[in-house]
Amino acid sequence: MKCADGGGGGGGGDTEAEDGGGVNVTLTTTTLPS
Repeated sequence: MKCADGGGGGGGGDTEAEDGGGVNVTLTTTTLPS
């Protein structure tokens, strides 16, 4: 479930910094909690 949430957050990053925000949010949320 955490991984799925991380992916969603990445989408939001598009507004701030497409790849930058998306990757950072996804990696951090998916790697640390998982």
